[in-house]
Amino acid sequence: MTILAWLAVSSLFWGAVIWGVGRLLQNSGDVSGRARQWIWRGATALLIAPWVAAPLVMTFGWGLAPNDAASAAAPATLATLPVDQFTGEMLLDFTGAPAPAAIALDLTQMLLLVLAGGWIVRFVLAQYAAKSLMGIVAASRPADRGAATIALAAWTKRLGLRRAPRLRIVNEAVSPFSFGVFRPVICLPEGLEHELSREALDLVIGHECLHVARGDGWRRPLERIAADVFWFNPAAWLIRRELDVARELACDEGMVELSSARAAYARTLRDVAGFSAGLSHAAPAASMSLAGGRSLMLRVTRTLALAKRKPARAVVMAAILMGLVGAPIAVAQVMLAVPAPPAPPAPPAPPAGIGELPEPPEAPEAPESPAAAEISADGSVRATFPATVTTITGGKANGFNVRLEGESEGAACVADLTGLVSISVAKNDAVVEGSVIGKREKGRRMRLSVTCTGGEQHSLAIPPAPPAAPVMKMAQLVAPAPPAPIAPAPPAPMVPPLSPLAPVEPVAPLSPQGISYRITNAPHAVIEETARTTSAFGIRVDPFSSKTVFHSGVDLAAPRGVAVHSPGSSVVLRAEMTDRAGNVVELRTPENYVVRLAQLYEIKVKVGERLSAGAVVGTLGSSGVSTGPHLHMEVLVDGQAVDPAQVQGLKLTAD
Repeated sequence: MTILAWLAVSSLFWGAVIWGVGRLLQNSGDVSGRARQWIWRGATALLIAPWVAAPLVMTFGWGLAPNDAASAAAPATLATLPVDQFTGEMLLDFTGAPAPAAIALDLTQMLLLVLAGGWIVRFVLAQYAAKSLMGIVAASRPADRGAATIALAAWTKRLGLRRAPRLRIVNEAVSPFSFGVFRPVICLPEGLEHELSREALDLVIGHECLHVARGDGWRRPLERIAADVFWFNPAAWLIRRELDVARELACDEGMVELSSARAAYARTLRDVAGFSAGLSHAAPAASMSLAGGRSLMLRVTRTLALAKRKPARAVVMAAILMGLVGAPIAVAQVMLAVPAPPAPPAPPAPPAGIGELPEPPEAPEAPESPAAAEISADGSVRATFPATVTTITGGKANGFNVRLEGESEGAACVADLTGLVSISVAKNDAVVEGSVIGKREKGRRMRLSVTCTGGEQHSLAIPPAPPAAPVMKMAQLVAPAPPAPIAPAPPAPMVPPLSPLAPVEPVAPLSPQGISYRITNAPHAVIEETARTTSAFGIRVDPFSSKTVFHSGVDLAAPRGVAVHSPGSSVVLRAEMTDRAGNVVELRTPENYVVRLAQLYEIKVKVGERLSAGAVVGTLGSSGVSTGPHLHMEVLVDGQAVDPAQVQGLKLTAD
């Protein structure tokens, strides 16, 4: 359940509890109107408290609910398969890629729409009520000088008001009312001045002036806002009604204390209620309504019963206790709904000592479904599970397409091999694991995919094989001229970082008769510590899949945390975290070669930064898919990988 839904549902029960406790407090003992006001104002504050506490709890991480983020299923992403045996290229695995979900509103969005709709309705109704009230006032006239204006001046002075409220006579048969914050206005219905005695008229004017002195003109609209915001909660409306009654009771008690005319004031309440129809309950600025209802009998009874009423001590103490207990409960109900912050990550393992390497991690579990096929070094495509050839389509011009159906580890699997240059099987042939299905042609793109029972699918595209390395002519081998010194080329314009999934085309290892590559002005070693080569450039057995693959760089083992340097002046093309290679930094040399440094523990440079020889690029580590702390280093020339150990002028380690 979302936080918003929790707040909406819990506020219904929380409001009911608050309203019940408030009713219990005001009905126990001889509670004054002013004490009632503070009881229901406190109830309003407790009703709002969870909504105010929610953003604070989420901001400061005080949630106590179980955090499901760690156990939630991670979204499917593009991962990498082992290197292709025929080309040495990284292949893509689209396993588990979910279908796009239909657009739908979640629970939070639907609740927001419902709440916003209610707020809009309440705002429109409030504007309509204000317009109705202003219409009554607009049709009014200033009161003529007489008994009402004399009483207004007297009460203004007696209550210490800075400015006398304006007195107006309205044509509507409504009860006397007051409104306004900065310049209050008191409205009397037409004819009331002649119907009431001078004493009763003085009490009516005094009642409205007391509302102005108490600040009810701006407090009542604020109290109504809570009911409008919580329009969906019946408790908010009940609390607002109790506040309206408590306001009038407090004003009645104040008038009795000021005038000492208890009986006269009770008769005035009765006479005014009989004269006027009462002001509309929708009027947002009204402060006094004497037009009958259940509250009229309560006001008359309390006025006649006791002039000076004080709140019982037990009730006051209970109200304070309700606030002290209710506030933590309001915050606690939010903390129980907000998820707890995730646990901090475990600290990294301490660096291994000099000359010792950590134990390699366990090999990852094999996929549940087999590969679609295997490609041998000579381009032969072989089956990876016993199957039957069910379909053969296409031809030599556009490539043959073969479908295999069989079982692997008890699961039914279907493999599609697309783009073969030749085939060695016929339709309905039964093949065993390792049987040759056909051959792949250099320069032609092909695709392999397999789907097994349960929906798991492996699909990969194999780009064309690279051309063979160029062969030097005999004349070039007779008397090779010494290479002329190469002046540093001016810095090339910045190019965007390479894609983390861009395939790297390998070339054959260099030989004395092959093409030579040279990096100028690179006096500094990449690793200034003692390091050993654990995997050279070229064909090797993959430590995870135990298959023969092409290794497009060199691996230099050293303790974790050793600094990795820029061998010469360079520009940072790329500095980011990848899934397989871990933390990767790519540097462009003045010759436009790319030096790729992978499996770093930390990255200490930014894209676009210009480095001098010896600048620290990062620290050696074991991020990504790795068996221990080492630096994987590649040199790319025009997108092709060459042996870093045979690049002239490039110093890998200190020794």
